Parts: sequence; structure tokens; C-alpha cells
Amino acid sequence: MREKQCMTAVLLAGGKSSRMGYHPKQQLMLDGESFQTRILKQLQGFGEIAISRRKENEENAEDMPYPLWQDQIPGLGPLGGMFSCLQRAAYETVFFVACDYPMMTTECMDFLIGQMEEEDDCVIPVVNGRIHPVCAVYRKRICPVLEEQINNGELAVKKLLKRLQVHDVEMPEAYERCFRNVNTPEEYEKIKSEESKII
Repeated sequence: MREKQCMTAVLLAGGKSSRMGYHPKQQLMLDGESFQTRILKQLQGFGEIAISRRKENEENAEDMPYPLWQDQIPGLGPLGGMFSCLQRAAYETVFFVACDYPMMTTECMDFLIGQMEEEDDCVIPVVNGRIHPVCAVYRKRICPVLEEQINNGELAVKKLLKRLQVHDVEMPEAYERCFRNVNTPEEYEKIKSEESKII
């Protein structure tokens, strides 16, 4: 498997959280820990770790355990955050994970990273027919394509994928739970209820 010590990991925490009533999703709590803390714990072992945040989301920045990387151009959504981070990353390969994936595990990330081939621009997990492009592996070499998309006002990540050498990976059933993402108060309450039953 590709050595994580030679990779960058980025927690994407710059979304507006509009469907969550504009409450920052990285601050949501599950089992006594914030989503951000839960995910950052799983990122241990990467050679570089950073948090992607919009400037207006940078309250309590002094308490952050890792560098905060601002979007170079605000208001571009996930694509803008990914572009800024890929440009700043110290390593060629970057693992992105959005802050609304609180169930993500180190083992799941290791599996996904292990699927990457030299010719791949990115490795995208697929769960029950749905792709998860903001919890995936990308290479810095896609920056020119990203920049062109941004300049053309094409900000949909799915449009970007059509221009890349994409390796879609159907995730084993054992990892499907890792891709439970939380976008609404209803989804948040459901995942809290399910986790409390497990405990």
C-alpha cells in the first residue's frame, strides 16, 4: 500500500451547512466528540494534515491542532477548497474527507488508498451506486484542470471527474457504514440514535 507518510490528508470543513440550519457540521457532537475531532483522530499517520476552512469559519482558530488552509477564492464550494488545498499540499497525493463523514475510519481510508494506481488521477469510493467525491484520493497534477473549471465557472465536482482518469472503487460492505454522511438535522438525529443503541 502507498505509504501514508508521503501523503497529505485534508479535512474539508468549509461548507455553509445550509441544510443543517447553518450550524457548522464539524462542531456537531457524536459519542462525546465533535465530528472534527473524530475524523482528525482517524487521519493520524499521514505525512501532512490540514483543515480546509472558509475565513468566516475560523473562530477558535488558535485551538486547532493542525494548520488551517483558507480557500484562495471564497464562495466556490468544495471544488474551490480542493483546488486551494491541492496547491498547498506538500505531497503529490492528497486524501480529502468532508467533515460530515463522522463514521470514517483509518481502515477504510487505508483500503481506498491501496486501490490507487500510477495512472489514476483520483480514486473515488462508490457505495450502493452513489459516488463520494469529497471523501476520496486525488493527485496534485489535476490542478490545471481544476483551475480551468473554476475559470469557466464550472463548480460541480462531478463535471471535474468527467475530465480525469478516475478509478471508481466499489466499497466492501464492511466499509459502507463509513460513508454515512450527515447533511440535515433529521440525519443527525438518526445517526445519534443508532450509535446510542450500539453502545
